[in-house]
Amino acid sequence: MDIELYPGLGELPLYRQDLDTASPPDPVADLRRRVAEADGLLIATPNTTRPCPRR
Repeated sequence: MDIELYPGLGELPLYRQDLDTASPPDPVADLRRRVAEADGLLIATPNTTRPCPRR
């Protein structure tokens, strides 16, 4: 099994519906291509044990 970390995460723009088209920005197109070609996908997020602060 080969695991490849995605190097372009910092280049992805924040989601905007008007950019979610058949011709997205280059970093988005690259990520979509990599996901489509992958045999599997693992998404990990940090775990927190404390609640979000309230204002």
